[in-house]
Amino acid sequence: MTASLNIFMVRALENMTIENKGNDIISSANLIASDSAHYMNNKDYLSLISEEYGAKYRSRVLIFDENSILLADSFNDQNLLNRQLEYQEVVSALRGNSDFNIYNLEDNQWAIYGATPILKGDKIQGAVLISASANDIYNVIYAIRVQILWVSLFGILIVGAISFWLASRITDPIINISSAANRVKEGELGLTVSINNNDELGALADSFNNMSNSLEAYDLERTKFFHNASHELKTPLSSAILLTDSLINDFEKNKEIRKDFLADIRDQLDRLDMLLKDISLLARYDDNKRLTKEVINISDLLENVVTTIKPICKHKNLNLITNIINNQEIVGNKKELTEALINIAENAAKYNYNNGTIELYNQDRDGFVELFIVDTGIGIPKEDIDYVFDRFYRVEKARSRDQGGTGLGLSIAKEIIEAHGGNIQASSEVGKGTTIKVSIPVNS
Repeated sequence: MTASLNIFMVRALENMTIENKGNDIISSANLIASDSAHYMNNKDYLSLISEEYGAKYRSRVLIFDENSILLADSFNDQNLLNRQLEYQEVVSALRGNSDFNIYNLEDNQWAIYGATPILKGDKIQGAVLISASANDIYNVIYAIRVQILWVSLFGILIVGAISFWLASRITDPIINISSAANRVKEGELGLTVSINNNDELGALADSFNNMSNSLEAYDLERTKFFHNASHELKTPLSSAILLTDSLINDFEKNKEIRKDFLADIRDQLDRLDMLLKDISLLARYDDNKRLTKEVINISDLLENVVTTIKPICKHKNLNLITNIINNQEIVGNKKELTEALINIAENAAKYNYNNGTIELYNQDRDGFVELFIVDTGIGIPKEDIDYVFDRFYRVEKARSRDQGGTGLGLSIAKEIIEAHGGNIQASSEVGKGTTIKVSIPVNS
C-alpha cells in the first residue's frame, strides 16, 4: 500500500510539473504568435522574431504558415526551412487549438513541444511551435523518486522495528502466561508472572497471579482439611476398634462391663457419624451449593434455636435470656440458618459455667439484621480468637473433645452465614464470656 501511494504521489507530481511547463510554453507561444501575426509575409522579420524569442526562452522557436510550411527557425536549419512539416502540435494549432506534448528522445533526453495558432482577427494565419528541454523536469522527478525511496525504506525499517517491538510486548507476556499456566497445571501452584504492562495484558497477568495464589491457598486448605479430617475420623474409629478388640478377647466379662463397652462403642460411632455429616455439609458449601430461599421471620428462627438449646441450659442450670424484636424478616434458607445459629448457641452452652447466662437478641442496622448470642462462659484467649471459625480448630483440644463436638460447628455456621451474603464475628475475654455477632442482609 505504501509503494502504491509513493507511485501515485510521484506521478501526480510529474503530471503537475509537466502541466505547468506546458502552460508556460503555450503562454510564450501566444506572445510570439501575437508579434508574428502582422508579418507572415516577411520571412526575414519572422526569422528575427524566432531568434530573439529562442534566445530569450532558451528554446527552439519555429513559425509555420497555414499549410504547415516552416517559415522561420531560431536554429536556422536550412534543411527544414520552406518545407511542410507535420508536427502533431502544429496540426492541432492550425485547427485552432493550443496543444503540448512531452517526448523521450535519444539517450534518454526529454523534450516538450507546445504550439498555438497565429490569428489575425478570426483567421488562422499559421502556428508557432516551441521545443524546449524537459530534462530539468525529470531530473527533479528522479531526485524526488530517490528521496521517496530512501524515506520509504527508512519508514519500512522503522515500522518493522516498531512492529517487532509491539509484537514482542504482546507475544512475550502471552508466552510467559501460557508457560506459567502449564506449570500450574502440572502442580506448581502459587507460581506468578511478572508483567508490568498497564494494559489488558497486565490485567490478565494480575488475574492469573490471583488465580494461582488462590489455587495454592485452596490446595493448602484442602491438604490441611484432609489431614485434620483423617485425624478426627481416626480417633473415634480407633477407640471403637480398641473397645471391640477388648470385648472379643475377653468376652467372658460380666454383663454390665460388656454393656458399658458397647455403649462406649456406640458413642464413638455416633461421634463418627456426626463428623461425617458435618464434613459432607462443608463439602456441599465448597461446591457452591445453591440455596433454596424463602421469607423468614426472625422471631420464629430464634424461637427454634431457644427450643433446641433449652435442655442443655437446664442441665447446666443456665439462665437463658431472650430479647427478640418481632416482625423482622429476611430472605434465606430457614433450615440451614437455624442449624448455623444452633451450632453457635450450643457452643455458648457447652463452654459456659454452670449457673451461667446466655442472652439472645436481635436488632436492625443499615439493611442488615444483627443477631447476638452472648454467654458468660470460659471465653477464648486473644491468640485464638482469629481462628475459631477455622475447620477443626479447637481452643483446648482435649477439653473440646470432652464436650462432644467435631470442631466443625462454627466453621459450618460461618459457611452458611456467608452463603447468605452475611458475616460472623467473635469477641471474647477469658473467664468472662464470648459474644458472637451474626449480620445477615434483609434481602440476601
